[in-house]
Amino acid sequence: MPSLAPGEAAVVTLTAQFPEAGLHHVSLRLPTDDLPGDNQRWDIVDVRDNLRMVIVDGEPSTDAFQGETDFLALALSLPVGESKSFHIEIMTDTEWAASAKSDPDLIIMANVAGLTPSQADQLKKQVEAGAGLIIFPGDQIDPDSYNRQLFQGGQGILPVQLESPADEPITGLLLEDNSPSAVDALRQLSAPVLERIKIHKRYQVRLSTDDDPDVRVLARWNDPGASPALIEKIVGRGRVLVWTMTADKSWTDWPTEPSYVLAMRETAKAAARTSVGQHELTAGEVLHCPVSPERRVQSATIELPGGDEPHPLTVEGESAAATSEGSSPNKLSLVWAETYRAGLYRLNWQESPGGAASNQFAVNPATKESDLSRLPIDELKKRWRSVEPEIITAFVTADSSVGVRGQEIWRTLAFWLLAMMSVESCFATWVGRQR
Repeated sequence: MPSLAPGEAAVVTLTAQFPEAGLHHVSLRLPTDDLPGDNQRWDIVDVRDNLRMVIVDGEPSTDAFQGETDFLALALSLPVGESKSFHIEIMTDTEWAASAKSDPDLIIMANVAGLTPSQADQLKKQVEAGAGLIIFPGDQIDPDSYNRQLFQGGQGILPVQLESPADEPITGLLLEDNSPSAVDALRQLSAPVLERIKIHKRYQVRLSTDDDPDVRVLARWNDPGASPALIEKIVGRGRVLVWTMTADKSWTDWPTEPSYVLAMRETAKAAARTSVGQHELTAGEVLHCPVSPERRVQSATIELPGGDEPHPLTVEGESAAATSEGSSPNKLSLVWAETYRAGLYRLNWQESPGGAASNQFAVNPATKESDLSRLPIDELKKRWRSVEPEIITAFVTADSSVGVRGQEIWRTLAFWLLAMMSVESCFATWVGRQR
């Protein structure tokens, strides 16, 4: 671990390789300090056999490497060892329009002329739900269609406003210093590799004037204006990446370079749908595990951190077998509300049909519990809601004592005590005389 001074921060990159698909848990523990409760965190990694990608070719060709996406498809289809990470389906824009129900992990649009309102709406829903989108421009795209349907004055899913192509020879790609980024893998290459990337045409874009924290420029061209080369926008659970070059050789010779393969594969992996956050909770949140309503769930239990005996889970909703004929089944989920302890929670149940099933969730302590900064007095008063306390500030130094503001009440109490004693004496004397 790096040596840090108080208040400093550092990014430490950790790499793990999992031998098989499925759910795997990862844990990170920091050295012991005075606040041990936040020294360990957990995460669940959903390792998949492959990612399903749809490449929409706006200008296909029957000749080898003359189509808009031939080089791109080759770069993505290369296997890694015995594993083929990407399952690729290439479509024309007409075929893609006819497959509206398709929901891949990543959609790549290369020189697609334009979009209809229904296509734009479908893209927005898919990206918000977690799918990735990568857009490559070209000579035949209609910028007005993209700006109207996808940019929407900065409120849509497109991170930039498209303007027009510009013929300008440029040599060199510059990476922005905003790691983590979709092109972080290119930082491992030597400087001459990025310096010899050449383009002779690029698409001019305009960033929104609003300071949107979800929009970042990840790379720029090495021209006097440092024109954006790759722009990213986070939309819901997904992300959109826009290159300002074409995917083929019509505007650049980069597709013939080995670094092109690395760049395309890394950006595809960064943009594709992931399970990040789907298996993570903050301590105190209710755990909901969706299960198929088409199956009957039995013997559902949960194993808590610390090795306690499994506890029965609550099943919310009704399965298809329990609903009346002709009615649609409700959403079915396993529920556990007592996530007070940080750590790994393992769920096990039986499905009929299907057999044994399981799932895992990582519960981490709330980050606000690690914030030791003093609350402002106004914020402290708000925490009391209807009660209006008087906040007393204590300043302890070597030359001063704690100053306390308030009213002493011992004199008042002593006065009333003497008064009651006097009354009691007079009353006793009066009673004695009567006798």
